[in-house]
Amino acid sequence: RSVIGYLNVMETRNRNRTSLVLKSSVKTTFILSYSNFVTESVAFNNGIMTDSYYYQKENGKEITSEIIPDGNYIKIINNKRVDSQTFSPVRNNYLQLFFYSPQNTEKFYSNHYHQFLTVEKVSENKYRLTLPNGSYNIYNYQDRICRSVDVERRFFTIHFILKKIEQ
Repeated sequence: RSVIGYLNVMETRNRNRTSLVLKSSVKTTFILSYSNFVTESVAFNNGIMTDSYYYQKENGKEITSEIIPDGNYIKIINNKRVDSQTFSPVRNNYLQLFFYSPQNTEKFYSNHYHQFLTVEKVSENKYRLTLPNGSYNIYNYQDRICRSVDVERRFFTIHFILKKIEQ
């Protein structure tokens, strides 16, 4: 195995507000060159998602998406255009999987796909998040803390391994 990138995730808590931030970068060449940079954030107030931001640049193609509060609704903005609105409160976001193992929750909202994704227990301390395209991520936990993530794609697998926990 060789190091081809990084994934940094951070959680910040301040009274009733929790913020999660993810930044990742992968760059490699196997048969073709592949590069992917992602920055993503989500905020919860009293356990309900209030806003999120997603940016991806994959092989030169850029995607942006954000969710902003609008009264009792949240607006989904794709590539700077209002795409849709929803009323349902969102309590689980897939970024939470990088911190804690799921507890009685099967659906996690994806900032990228604008939908809830299914999480299923594969074995003790191992969970599978299935993406709309059939790809999946496997989250491995020890003492309820995520220790590694296997990103399974059609032509490759990327392994992210926890290096450091900051207190």
